[in-house]
Amino acid sequence: MSQLLNIVVDSKSVCLYRTCNGEANLIEEFEIQTTASFFLENLKELIRKNHEHPELLRIYFNPEKYTLIPSSLFLLSKLEDYFQINFGLKNSDELIHYESILTLGTVLIFAIPTWLVSLKSEINAFGEIKTGLGRNLSILNGHKSPNLIRCLISHGKMDVLVKSNGKLLLSNQYEVQNEEDVIYFLLLALQKLNLNESTILEVKCNSKAIDLNRFKTISESIQELSESKIEFIEDKSYFNSILCV
Repeated sequence: MSQLLNIVVDSKSVCLYRTCNGEANLIEEFEIQTTASFFLENLKELIRKNHEHPELLRIYFNPEKYTLIPSSLFLLSKLEDYFQINFGLKNSDELIHYESILTLGTVLIFAIPTWLVSLKSEINAFGEIKTGLGRNLSILNGHKSPNLIRCLISHGKMDVLVKSNGKLLLSNQYEVQNEEDVIYFLLLALQKLNLNESTILEVKCNSKAIDLNRFKTISESIQELSESKIEFIEDKSYFNSILCV
């Protein structure tokens, strides 16, 4: 089976993963410093260094500003209007993209930095830039449990995706600085959406500011969370599920 080089981008870093035979392996991590001299040139050189063999190359982006629109209501000509309703005018260093999530009948609309679009055109990555969020929404939808919360923590942000009775109820992002913030927004989702006791809570944390052991201790002391089955997603299984598709 051919190998793929995956470029995974968030607000802080660019990570290169090589995938083959259902396994994703981290190769390099590169800090994003768009104001630094030769930032793009150094990043392109890093990619070229790890792309010596004839393999496909693709890009995944984890957006911080996004919204969801039902596919039946989506009009490409209104793309920036949908974005402005939630976030106002886009910044000068952003472009608005979209990704169709066919399994949910939903379109994900998100802001993407212009430097990443330029990078894609220069390195000849195939296909459109995909989002980790889109993959997570598809995973949520395909999970065997009809009641599920998927909590994704990274760099001061937390995405909370909620499915109840087999239907997507929530996809939102919150600012979090500590374990109490994570607990607060999870409780808010549980109480606002009136989720039942059989709800599974999956937690993926990529933030050194969050202590998962402390999070677990606090959650066990809170009745609404103690009744949920909490599963922590390891890095390896997470990136296998996101990238090996």
